[in-house]
Amino acid sequence: MGRFKIGAGLLAVLLALAVGTQLGMKAAQQPVAQSLAEAMEQVQREHFPEAEALVAQARQQWDRTRTFRAALADHQCLEDIDSQLAMLAVWVREQEKADFSALCADTLLRLKAVAEAHALNLSTFFWGHEKAHGR
Repeated sequence: MGRFKIGAGLLAVLLALAVGTQLGMKAAQQPVAQSLAEAMEQVQREHFPEAEALVAQARQQWDRTRTFRAALADHQCLEDIDSQLAMLAVWVREQEKADFSALCADTLLRLKAVAEAHALNLSTFFWGHEKAHGR
């Protein structure tokens, strides 16, 4: 009976960690995505200084949770987002509306993919995010 209690306790701890990871990744990505979405709206209105401030804000939010994401997520995807954030700052500074909008939309999709890769559902719970997303 003691082993059963230990096993059940370990399963409860692992479930709590999985839920915490899901909530943490979503919370880490949401402010970055929100700032970028607002920046894209400002670029569409051709309010480049406001968009530049929002891109800088997104970058600060991204950097603030770097260690948490690095411990849990695929590093290649994180490096891609990191370089895209740097490039977004260049495009908004140069007032390149089309290039900024295209790269911003792609960055938003990548942020969503990182959050979804850590979402707790039956496929990720039993098979991991690689099999759940066809990788």
